[in-house]
Amino acid sequence: AESGVLAGAIVFKLFDTYGFPTDLTQLMAEEKGLRIDWDEYKACQAEAVARSSAVKGEDGKFKLDTEAMDRFSQMGATADAAKYSDDAELGATVRGLYNYTTKTFVTSVSEPDAVLAVLVDQTNMYAEQGGQIFDTGVMRAAPG
Repeated sequence: AESGVLAGAIVFKLFDTYGFPTDLTQLMAEEKGLRIDWDEYKACQAEAVARSSAVKGEDGKFKLDTEAMDRFSQMGATADAAKYSDDAELGATVRGLYNYTTKTFVTSVSEPDAVLAVLVDQTNMYAEQGGQIFDTGVMRAAPG
C-alpha cells in the first residue's frame, strides 16, 4: 500500500469475490498501520451494483434478450429426468454459454466474477415454476 493507504478496490474485491468481511480487513489494515480508501470502496460497490442491475430485470432476476433466448432454443432442450433421482452429482455437457456483461455467447470465460447463463444437455435441478422454488447447486468444470 502506498503512503499508508489500502486501496478500496482491493477491499471490495476481497468482500465481493471472496466474501471476506470488511470489518476484518479494516482490523488487519489498522494492525499494519494502514487506512482504507473507503471512497474508492464505495465507488467499486456502486459500479458492481450498476453492472448487476444492467443484467437483471425489475424483479431482480437475470434476463435474456429475445435473440439470446432464440439462440439458446436452437441448441436443444435440456433433459431433466435426473431431477427425480437421489443422485446429487450429474455429468453434463455445456451446449451454450452466454456472458451477461458483454451480452455475447462465448466459448470460455476468464473473469472470475463473470455472470453467465449456461445451457447444459442434462440437469438434476428443478426450475422455478407454478409457485415452486428453484433448486440451487454448483457447477464444476471437468479437469483438463
